[in-house]
Amino acid sequence: MLAPDREKQLASPIKPANTAAVFYRVLACCLIAFVFAVTVFRAHSQPIVHDEALSYEFFLDSGVYSLLRFDSTNHVLFTILAKPFVKFLGVTVVAKQK
Repeated sequence: MLAPDREKQLASPIKPANTAAVFYRVLACCLIAFVFAVTVFRAHSQPIVHDEALSYEFFLDSGVYSLLRFDSTNHVLFTILAKPFVKFLGVTVVAKQK
């Protein structure tokens, strides 16, 4: 047998969520989805620019040596992350811009 206070807690209905809070959560999720969709559209529709093309030629098109070689223009994190994308997606605009 439970204590009377505990029985009252278990029997009480769950309070409904604040409608304003739910509205703002849905609004925030819609805004995030819209910004993500616009970003994907821009990445797909815009051509690559000269610095992205040179990054591909200098660092992504070469072997592992170019990744390990020190160069002030080599963004190592970008190169490490972009190599699998280029290998998986091929030489496309979206793969090189990520």
